[in-house]
Order: sequence, then C-alpha cells, then structure tokens
Amino acid sequence: MPLRGEAPRGEPLCLVMIETRSALGNLDAIAATPGVDGLFIGPLDLSISMGFGPAMTTPDEVLDAIADIAEACIRHGVICGAASLGPQNAEALRARGVHFLILGSDAGFLRRGAAAEVARAREWTI
Repeated sequence: MPLRGEAPRGEPLCLVMIETRSALGNLDAIAATPGVDGLFIGPLDLSISMGFGPAMTTPDEVLDAIADIAEACIRHGVICGAASLGPQNAEALRARGVHFLILGSDAGFLRRGAAAEVARAREWTI
C-alpha cells in the first residue's frame, strides 16, 4: 500500500512528534490531519510523559504505546518513525511497526567512539 507520506522527490515531509501521553489519546486525529506525512516518536520524552524516568532502556508499557502509534500510522497510511537508543532498541522498535529509524544521536556516537578509544589506550603498556 503506498503511504500518504510519500512526497515527490525533493519535497519536504511533515513528521509530527509524538512525545506525550496526551498525544497517545489523539493519534487518529493527528495522523489524519491533512499535510501530515508521518508520526515521529521521541521515546525518551514519551517515557517521561508516561511516568517513567529517563533511561537507556524502553519500558514495556512505552513499547506497547509505540505499537499503538505504528498501528495508527498504518490505519492512516502515514510514515511511522522514531529515534532509537541504539541497534538493540531499534530492533525492538522495528518489531513494533516503526519503519523509519534514527539509530542514535551525535552525542551518543561521540560518547561511544571516545569510550572505545579510551578502552584501547588502556590496553597499552608503557
């Protein structure tokens, strides 16, 4: 099924952020809004809005809410996207219907790269 969110090449897409508990109660209205090409989930903000603290793992309740968001996207023929907390989290998001993923952040990539370099340097003997 072609997605309503398929813009002609070179045209911008409009992805609406889903980061709050109140957005969860309005998914169909948001996804059906003319001009909206997709919903983009901010899992950390959504977790906080749902009463969980910030963490590098996504609680099951939040993953269930993400599956609900993906189902709303399917119903309305729009893109379902999310920021992931790394490859393992991206796999969990994909399993729940998210098909447009950001695999991390610049800060996370820099932190992991720096940590790898420090670990390598610690192996040196002088």
